[in-house]
Amino acid sequence: MKSSTFTLAFLPLTTAVVLPRQSTCYFSLAARGSPNGTVLESPMGENLIGGNYPPTNYTISNHALSTGRGQSCVVDATTNKFECVASTTSTTNFTLADNGALLHDGCPNYYACPVDEGSWEVYGDALTNSTGCELVTLIAGGFSCAALGSPASSSTAVSSSTPTPTPTPTTTLTSAALATSTGITCPTSLTNATTYLSSSFIIPISSASPNTTFPPSSGDVLITPDNSTILNFVIPDAAPYASTLSNMCALIFDFPTASALANKSATYSFSGVEEEKGSNGGIDFTLLSEVADANTTWTTINSTQTSVLYDFGTVQIIPGGSYEVARFECAGEREFSVQLSSVGGVQLEYIQDSRVSAIGAFVVPCV
Repeated sequence: MKSSTFTLAFLPLTTAVVLPRQSTCYFSLAARGSPNGTVLESPMGENLIGGNYPPTNYTISNHALSTGRGQSCVVDATTNKFECVASTTSTTNFTLADNGALLHDGCPNYYACPVDEGSWEVYGDALTNSTGCELVTLIAGGFSCAALGSPASSSTAVSSSTPTPTPTPTTTLTSAALATSTGITCPTSLTNATTYLSSSFIIPISSASPNTTFPPSSGDVLITPDNSTILNFVIPDAAPYASTLSNMCALIFDFPTASALANKSATYSFSGVEEEKGSNGGIDFTLLSEVADANTTWTTINSTQTSVLYDFGTVQIIPGGSYEVARFECAGEREFSVQLSSVGGVQLEYIQDSRVSAIGAFVVPCV
């Protein structure tokens, strides 16, 4: 892997990257642990992992968390439920750590407790009766707001720091570039995009052969419990990707039905609908801390916790869907690697194709 230092110092867009401590941003939440998956909201304001309820967006301002519909969120002092209701005034001190973890009163841990088949309700870590519950963390994704409201120092395992900026240009994407993007529209499919970037390099890795380097792929992507695929993207220093404060890009994933593929002979193999519903499965997208190359192996990526710079979260893909995985500042002429991994036993094999009814991961400029 190509070595690189991932700090704010390499980002020229400092006014957009170093988010004001009390600014508002928008993001979704995904649970990490067992269970895992997107956090959903019931009509009663309960935050759930799994189930048939819709996901919700959250905002955070002055350490107060609320939903996009204006419901205040709180870890209730009596029940320890993590809930969002209109009649509640938030008394919980919420912050986002550098790795995107949502902290409540400085703590990154939550309990997920089963409420019915395939659904878990989220509680604070001080829950007295936690029988049958599992500890999880909640990670901000989607719009993403790394380190917003994070304290200057913390006693938790999640660190927070503010490096001194320098004018050195960046060649990589960093977690700090995952900035708030209120009022900006990003296409979720190549159908609606005026231009796009395909992956410049595709590297398969396998936990079954952790120290083996595999030849770079010409387009084949394999995602199974044993196999992951890394996609490299290069952002050019040219319009509409040039380094301006207003230019945002999105990482998207197009997943058409097999019958809609432009190349009928290059269909895909997907085993995941039941896994996604029953095991909160999907495709996990992670930003790597270094740019992958032909020498990258499973061990290279998984040997240290610092190999993953940011976890965008799990996307529960369904044939016929298109998904926005993350937004970030284009910032011109940078290269980054995204790993696609299986969660919950999902299996997907396909060939990256940008033609009509495109399939795969792409970077598109926002407007």
